[in-house]
Amino acid sequence: MNASHWGGWVIETEHGPTVYFAGDSGYFRGFKDIGRRFDIDVALLPIGAYDPEWFMASQHVSPEEALQAFRDLGAEFFVPMHYGAFKLADDTPKEALERLETERARLQIPAEKVFILPHGETMRFRNDP
Repeated sequence: MNASHWGGWVIETEHGPTVYFAGDSGYFRGFKDIGRRFDIDVALLPIGAYDPEWFMASQHVSPEEALQAFRDLGAEFFVPMHYGAFKLADDTPKEALERLETERARLQIPAEKVFILPHGETMRFRNDP
């Protein structure tokens, strides 16, 4: 357990945004540590494959935990990922997105901070000089 497979990356470039790609991750205090160490512009965080939560929590965050990780990271923008392409757990893409939206509204995170991309869609984030 927790000996292989899981990994996240912080991608820094000279002229582009700093991007955090969480990979597969359960919720952990390290999100706060990463946020203190790096100035994250865009956080790519998983929101799917979390149910049953008692079993999946060490490998996959729930939508609510993903939003907490986003806040812990201090990122400017959040792009949800790892949901809807493959049936890996008991949750559904619709449920993941509904729970994400409910929690986003409860936490009063502005909707323009969360970008939900349809499968195959791309988005460019850039830092203006």
